[in-house]
Amino acid sequence: MVPYYLYLLILLGKETTKTMERNNNFNFMRLIFAFMVVYSHSYGLLTLPEPHFLGRTLGNLAVHCFFVLSGYLITISYLNSKNTIDFFKKRALRLIPAFLIAYFLSRTLSSVFNKFIDNPVPYIFNGTIWTLSWEVLAYVICALIGFAGILTPSILGAFWITSYVYIIINYGSSSPTYQVIVPMLFLFLSGGFIAVNEQKLKLTSSGLISILVLSILAFIPELPKRVINTLYWLYGPEFPQEAINYFLYLMLLPLAIIYLGKYIPLILKAKNDISYGVYIYAWPIQQTIIFLFLRNNVSLHPLLLFALSSIITAITSYFSWRFIEKPALSLKQVKLSNLFSNKDVERSGTHTH
Repeated sequence: MVPYYLYLLILLGKETTKTMERNNNFNFMRLIFAFMVVYSHSYGLLTLPEPHFLGRTLGNLAVHCFFVLSGYLITISYLNSKNTIDFFKKRALRLIPAFLIAYFLSRTLSSVFNKFIDNPVPYIFNGTIWTLSWEVLAYVICALIGFAGILTPSILGAFWITSYVYIIINYGSSSPTYQVIVPMLFLFLSGGFIAVNEQKLKLTSSGLISILVLSILAFIPELPKRVINTLYWLYGPEFPQEAINYFLYLMLLPLAIIYLGKYIPLILKAKNDISYGVYIYAWPIQQTIIFLFLRNNVSLHPLLLFALSSIITAITSYFSWRFIEKPALSLKQVKLSNLFSNKDVERSGTHTH
């Protein structure tokens, strides 16, 4: 049976293209994904099983969604940039200022609270920022492809299908690179592939189909295997149910995410984009809360940890956005030459009222 919410999505999907270009849900979705990570870590940092959905922890699912959105938006950003230097300047202004604050905040809290040595998960001062290294690598790859002039639908399509085949033939590898890194980079590539092939992919229909199939994977996970077993195969590997669902998940998640972000009306306009701050500040705040509760011999339920850390992290992230990230982003349009040009200063002064 089709989940009831799909009927709503079908109606919402009729939003006009003009409206979709003005309004999208990407900021709101990033915020949801960031709090999904916080919620998942509220269990993991207490060494309790993390909530799962679609065969993975909520934190892992959220990171995958982040990489899809990043691949889509970063590809568009590169295509809209004046040149590669302009692209990297924008990316640096977005990531580096808040990252430095989060890094030193994490180090400071870790030092003050004895490296969280008595916490259930000791020593790790910030367990989320590691993904930023791989995201930056994806930015570099995107820029190199763009600089080479091959950031095109056909070339990205070749990269995408080759990567997908690689994932299938290497299924079962226990390598951490294959298990953790390859899916993130593949989903980033998928987001970029959608960005340059958006019209051909007909997201208003393929996105809905993707949501339907992902719903089946979530609530009737054995169904795809049953369907495949009805087909006659002369020869081929016997993929387990988990493998089939994983292959479908990687293919369909990007289509579903971009559809939800762009092809339904605005759900909530997030004027203050605090999602990045929530992602990079939450872990040390959660570790500090756990430390204080343990030191005072007070029991701490994961839901209480989530509630307390969400409030503190949201406030911290707001101030980070307001006084660090947003001012940094305002420098995107500033040319370095303008900072040292008296003529530009004088020219701008003539237009001041």
